[in-house]
Amino acid sequence: MQKEEPKPIGEDVGGFEEITQAVRVLLNQFPGLSEDEEVNFETFEDGNNLIFSNDSGALVYNEKEDVTGGVSQECRYPFYLVYRRTLTTERGKLIAYQFLDTFGKWLCKEPTVYEHTKPPAEYPKLSGGRKITRIRRNLIYGQDPAEDGTQDWVLPVIVEYTNEF
Repeated sequence: MQKEEPKPIGEDVGGFEEITQAVRVLLNQFPGLSEDEEVNFETFEDGNNLIFSNDSGALVYNEKEDVTGGVSQECRYPFYLVYRRTLTTERGKLIAYQFLDTFGKWLCKEPTVYEHTKPPAEYPKLSGGRKITRIRRNLIYGQDPAEDGTQDWVLPVIVEYTNEF
């Protein structure tokens, strides 16, 4: 029997902007990016082919209050890393998949055979009692090619973090 995925009980509205900025900084540290590549938030511009997008906010999944009034939350920031390619050949699709797979391994600190993609030593520091504890990823998938010949490849990612106040 498969374990049911927990449902969010609220939103960390105050943490959304901070987590978004921390994720942007982290993504742009990926050693597999070329010098002129940058991961933008939700906007493909100036020939850039990498973005990340969050459509659900920063979500609270568990909350506990101690006897002194301190609150401890377990939160998640789900987002999609999107890689736009104009090569929709089999080779182009494999390149897109392998790029996102390596990027995902790096983000999640998974073992990898490539020396230049060693995982980050630590995740970005957050303020206000928030701390990134783990990053997980799901399966990579390609969307249907657009009429202009581009195809978006998507890597769903979840940043898990705690928030204490």
